[in-house]
Amino acid sequence: MRISVAVALDIGTTTIAGAGVDAGSGAVIAEDSIANPQSKWGSDVLSRVNAISKDPALLDEMRRSVVAACNAIIKSVSGGSKPIEVSVAGNSVMEHLLLGVSPLPMSRVPYKPAFKDAKRMRASEAGFDAGADAPLFVFPLIGGFVGGDAVAVALALGLAHKNGVCLAIDIGT
Repeated sequence: MRISVAVALDIGTTTIAGAGVDAGSGAVIAEDSIANPQSKWGSDVLSRVNAISKDPALLDEMRRSVVAACNAIIKSVSGGSKPIEVSVAGNSVMEHLLLGVSPLPMSRVPYKPAFKDAKRMRASEAGFDAGADAPLFVFPLIGGFVGGDAVAVALALGLAHKNGVCLAIDIGT
């Protein structure tokens, strides 16, 4: 019996990680990661934003490179089937680049992202190799440099239901 697979992706500045999840049980069936190919434009988000400010055509090139890397992970973790849904979390700049939205507003005061709301669309519209009508959910952003990855951590840890002070630390790039 073939299971329905959902894919969760964490697009980090350095590494893109993904998990295939049995959509019925919620069990993780496979995990994989790959270096973020955007690193050739800089090892940090500000270098990448600066590269786009000098050559706006790089925005689409960066978008295509990250989508290709995500598709490699999707293929690796989906057990040979097309995922029925895809969820993506990343820092604010990574989510902008994934969606082909210029991150330039975050490079200057007041460091505001072009969007903060969660994005929903068909995964295929973003270039993901998923089922024909598979939805894509991109986590909402909190602000200029507090992204959907922080929202995903807060949800996964149930921080909204904790009493007292809680601290989650993401030691990335």
